[in-house]
Amino acid sequence: MKKSIFTFLCLLFGVCFTLTIKQTASAKGHIQYNLSEDGVLSFYGKGELKSIDHLINYEQKESVKVIIIGQGITAIKKEGISHYWNAKKVILPSSLKKIGENAFCYMKSLKTIEIPDSVTTIGKGAFNDCDSLKKLVLPASLKSWKKGIAQDCPSLSTIINRSKVTCHLDNCEGWRIWRVNGKKTRVLPKKKTARARGKKIPITYDMAGGKTPGKLPQYYEYGTKLKLPDTVKRKDYEFFGWYSEERHKTTFESSRYPLFYIDYNSFEYTDGEDERIKLKEIKLSPCWFKFELQNNKEGTVQITLDGSKNRIPIVMYEVQYSEFEDMSPAYSEYLLDVRNKKTVAEITNMQRGKVYYFEFKTREEREFERDSWMGKKKIQVN
Repeated sequence: MKKSIFTFLCLLFGVCFTLTIKQTASAKGHIQYNLSEDGVLSFYGKGELKSIDHLINYEQKESVKVIIIGQGITAIKKEGISHYWNAKKVILPSSLKKIGENAFCYMKSLKTIEIPDSVTTIGKGAFNDCDSLKKLVLPASLKSWKKGIAQDCPSLSTIINRSKVTCHLDNCEGWRIWRVNGKKTRVLPKKKTARARGKKIPITYDMAGGKTPGKLPQYYEYGTKLKLPDTVKRKDYEFFGWYSEERHKTTFESSRYPLFYIDYNSFEYTDGEDERIKLKEIKLSPCWFKFELQNNKEGTVQITLDGSKNRIPIVMYEVQYSEFEDMSPAYSEYLLDVRNKKTVAEITNMQRGKVYYFEFKTREEREFERDSWMGKKKIQVN
């Protein structure tokens, strides 16, 4: 019996010892992180930073504005800190030696990054799809980089190569033209600087009965944002935004290339897909809505909304009304009976003799949803 107990204790000790060794080995080189309330994500520890080291949810990722990689971290592994789309700044340590594949990809707000001279290797796609990245400086210590470390970066206009390695330049399927010492090139020699400009696409307009003061932009340059005026006018209509009648012909993805309508009055092309190579011209037109208020019977206001002249899909309208011009407080109603993008509805039980202010917005497919109210009008209820 004593022998059995002794054997059991020995086995138990052995298992515990083995588990302790495994946990210690797992903890060795582990990277920790801290996310502050003001959006600073800091990594600290020693060794390689992996994506699994920071299991951050969607809301937390969205709040990150600055990323600090602490001293002692030697490598950022594959997709190590990718998809932080709101981070505008990344600080790297002098201990960093390797930047892995897709390490910084889809960091949509990152404009520039300083790579320390300790880095010797940059992996494929390390800076892919960084839409706002304008400048990239390659360190003198760089010994190798994979072709295509910064593809689909439409804003990238300057690459400074301080290393002794010749680098490939991504021309975004022909939409971006690189030059070194004034000459066109697809290769950046060692110790040289390359600068790029995007191709220009002419723009034509169909104002659909509307007018605009001043001149409209005549060209769009790839990789830039184009501001479009919101001062266009048409009698008895409300301006909604701009859309492109060529959308279906050029197969634009509306969620990424918001040409269907632009409620923030700007648009940008952010990729180099084959379909866009065929695009010779951009055709833009204002998006108009007719919004009318009428006294119907006593204490009732009739609302007419007509968006039938536009190509945007409309599921429903939403109307809000208030006794105060600043719309605080306001009551809202969904107008669900929409046919051919038109609807006529009534708001009843309103106080006679009072002035009410009305606004509307549309509810479309998710990628076209508009959050702001428009078309404010007032009416005195009979």
